[in-house]
Amino acid sequence: MAILKIMLPALGLIWLTGCNFNLLKFAYTDYDVNARFHDSMALNEADPPKDLTLTTENYTLLVASDLHLSDNEKAMDGFFAQVAAQKPAAVIYNGDLYNGREEFANMAQRLLEEKTGAPHYYVAGNHDQYFGWPVFMERFGSSTYTFVINAGAAQDLVIILESGSSTLGKEQLAWLKEQLKKRENYRHCLIFTHSNLVIHSFNFGTYPEDELHELYALFHEYKVSAVISGHSHVSDSKEILDVHYFNTAAAKNKHYGILTVNNELDFKPADF
Repeated sequence: MAILKIMLPALGLIWLTGCNFNLLKFAYTDYDVNARFHDSMALNEADPPKDLTLTTENYTLLVASDLHLSDNEKAMDGFFAQVAAQKPAAVIYNGDLYNGREEFANMAQRLLEEKTGAPHYYVAGNHDQYFGWPVFMERFGSSTYTFVINAGAAQDLVIILESGSSTLGKEQLAWLKEQLKKRENYRHCLIFTHSNLVIHSFNFGTYPEDELHELYALFHEYKVSAVISGHSHVSDSKEILDVHYFNTAAAKNKHYGILTVNNELDFKPADF
C-alpha cells in the first residue's frame, strides 16, 4: 500500500507533463516525429502557408503559448481584446492550443478562427498531439513550414518547427538546414517552436543534449535573429552564442509575449 501511495502521485505527474515519458505509451501520439514531418510536408504542398505583406518595416507579433483550452471558451477573451487593441501583424499560437480531446480541438478551432481578428499561424505542442495527431492536423494544418513577412522594403523569414515530443527528428532537422541556407536573403530569421531550448528550474521535458547543442551551433552559424518557444510556462529571455531565445509564459495563466520587429528585436512579456 505504501508503494501504491507513492506511485499514484508520480503517475499523475507523468500524465500532466508527458513529454519525455513513455510509461505504457499512454501519453504519446501514435505518430512519431518523422511521420508528423511528412504529414506537414504533404499539407504544405496541398495548401502552401500564406506570406504576409505589410506597408511598414516595423511591426509586432503577439505570441500565445500553452492555451490549454478545454471547457472554458471565455478564458481567452482578455487576449482577444489585446489583439483588437494592438492590431499586430500576426498572432502566433505556439503550441498546446487545447488539451488533447477532440471536442476541445473543435472548440479551439472555432474560437481561434472567429475571435483572433488578425492573421494567425499555428504550432503543434505536446498536448495537441496526445491521442491523435490527425485531430490537430485536420483542424490546424501543418506544423512544419515557413512563411515570409514582406515588411515594406525589408523581408523577414519565419520558420515554424514541430517539437511536441521535444525533438525535431532526423528528417525535420535536415529540412531546417535547407531552409537556413536561405537566411542570408532576409533581414531577420525568426523561429517559432513549442518546446523550449533553454532549461528552466521546472521543465516539462527538453531536447536530447546532443541535439540541443547542434541546434545552438546551427542557429549561431546562420545568424538566426530569435527563437521563440513556450512549453515550460515560464517567461524568459536569454542570449546563447549571439542568438536571442525568448520564452512565453502560459496563456492559460493570462500571459503572452509581444515581439516588436524593426532592424532590432524587442521581446516583452505581457498579461491580459
